[in-house]
Amino acid sequence: MEKLKGQFAPSKPAEHFLLGLLAVDHLKLRLEVMLFVIEFPITERSVRRNCDDVMNACRIIQSSESFRNFLQLVLKVGNKLNEGRAIGGAVAFDTNILPKLIDIPSSQPRVSLLHFLVQQLTETGPAALQFLDDLEPALEIARIPLGQMKAEVLTAREKFAQLLEEILEAPVDVQKVLQKLMQGMKARLNAVTNAVMEASHRTQALAIYLVEDPGTFLIHEYIEMLNSFLHSVRGIQSFSSRHNSVSSSTPHENSPSNLHSSPLMKDPRTASVFLSLRNELQNSLAFHQLNQADS
Repeated sequence: MEKLKGQFAPSKPAEHFLLGLLAVDHLKLRLEVMLFVIEFPITERSVRRNCDDVMNACRIIQSSESFRNFLQLVLKVGNKLNEGRAIGGAVAFDTNILPKLIDIPSSQPRVSLLHFLVQQLTETGPAALQFLDDLEPALEIARIPLGQMKAEVLTAREKFAQLLEEILEAPVDVQKVLQKLMQGMKARLNAVTNAVMEASHRTQALAIYLVEDPGTFLIHEYIEMLNSFLHSVRGIQSFSSRHNSVSSSTPHENSPSNLHSSPLMKDPRTASVFLSLRNELQNSLAFHQLNQADS
């Protein structure tokens, strides 16, 4: 349009408008500032919402005592089954293996270590599997990678700094107009940056709580893992419920719902560890319930 200016007479309103814009001083800078002022609040709301989701997911996972008890149970079972081996006596384990518990088989089809754990916890009492309900809200949030949020905020900060430099090079009258448009943007940028930093710190704290590497721990991937694991547990519950309703009148000696018929219980190592751990877990839950009643 700049090249054509003066070479033709505009006949349409749009052409008059475009030619009029060419007369505006520092048009490109003005448009970029206006675009930033319009678009940044959208990024700000999205990042803040996602940061809140991350922090809520961390809080949900860390506050579930039932989940903590389950992780302790898995650790004890692993150590007992690996007694006398180099990997025995562990003080922690990679919780990302939880979905793989269903892949540890027995001699009986469709019965795994996870089946047996769920069975024992079900018999202990409903509080033992409370983590299924505790963690459910976390599965619908924290889906956006924290790294993506950091990148969005960094891009906004770089654009803001670039625009400020260009504004300072503009004439004083243009500076006043554009600085007024940008008023308050720096404070909002700092606030959303702090929100991302806080979400990052909460994620690192969760990683430490789970004995994971804070440098590589990704909350959105952990949520996906939990979703897979909880789906498996609920599937086992559903199967056991259907199986029990069918076999209650005619129990079968190989029924997975029968404590002493499970192939895992026929292994002396497995039988002793689960029986002792079940008693320990019952005492722990009873103690916890007593404390709750007193408080």
